[in-house]
Amino acid sequence: MIRFVPPLALLLTATALACPVRTGYFANGQFKDTTGLVPQCSAGFRKLAADVKAGEYGEIYKTTLNAVGGFRVAKAFNLFRANGWTSSGVARKGNDKTYVFTKGKKQTVMLVREDDRSVLIVLIGDK
Repeated sequence: MIRFVPPLALLLTATALACPVRTGYFANGQFKDTTGLVPQCSAGFRKLAADVKAGEYGEIYKTTLNAVGGFRVAKAFNLFRANGWTSSGVARKGNDKTYVFTKGKKQTVMLVREDDRSVLIVLIGDK
């Protein structure tokens, strides 16, 4: 089970996450469709690593809002659902949205923040 990390804290510390292990993939290498997504890389990974337990992964991406060919949040949602994940809905607070996906005993939390020009997507899930 994933230890809950406050969404706002994660979204505000975007530099605290590292690049995905497998470039060109999304959600711990589960989906090979990252067109329009830019992994956000930083030396500050150690900060998040302290919050992500063994057996979990953390990723962060940024995309341009409404960009032609850009990655849409709906696309991420559909990738999970098309691959057997179920969603328990969405929690909204201001510009933040939190989605929880479950597949068997695995769980992935997708935190989304949209502003005027971009979308930040943070994933934390069971490996």
